[in-house]
Amino acid sequence: MSIIEKIFSIFKTKEEQKVFDDKLEELEDLISYTFTDKNLLRKALMHRSFVNTANMDRFESNENLEFLGDAVLGLVVSKFLYYKYPTRREGDMARIKSLVVSEKVLARYSKVLELGKYIYLSKNERKMGGAFRSSILADTYEALLGAIYLDGGYAPAEKYINDTLLNNFEKIIQKKENKNFKSL
Repeated sequence: MSIIEKIFSIFKTKEEQKVFDDKLEELEDLISYTFTDKNLLRKALMHRSFVNTANMDRFESNENLEFLGDAVLGLVVSKFLYYKYPTRREGDMARIKSLVVSEKVLARYSKVLELGKYIYLSKNERKMGGAFRSSILADTYEALLGAIYLDGGYAPAEKYINDTLLNNFEKIIQKKENKNFKSL
């Protein structure tokens, strides 16, 4: 049984399945990217708690896409910093990059996008607030990025990062709780 068949077997009616598909389209509109391979989008949203309760294989969760997305995020942010600060020392840029790609920052922008309402979580995880947990939101941001990269390549992945994160770069580094980065 394919990942899609397993997901759809959870829905009791065609109406439930339609709501599911409508939410995916809503998310695509929100992130300004339409997936050619909808399975990548579904997988990016598949938290391991959902996979475990649905008796799916562990590899069907979003963790591998998260791994890839983390690498793409690092590359795009590094490129951005390279051009923004051509005379900065490597150590300074590494500190700024660590802030920009931090769980705290990714979770903040995932909340702005309301990613939590699209993540497939087990009922128990959702009840315990998993849709608002910083670690889950940040991981899903990276998984979604990995899915965009696999589906469309570097350019749409870079656009997603620019639109959701780097367009707010100055706000990120100027936030009061990030004051140690202001001097960089």
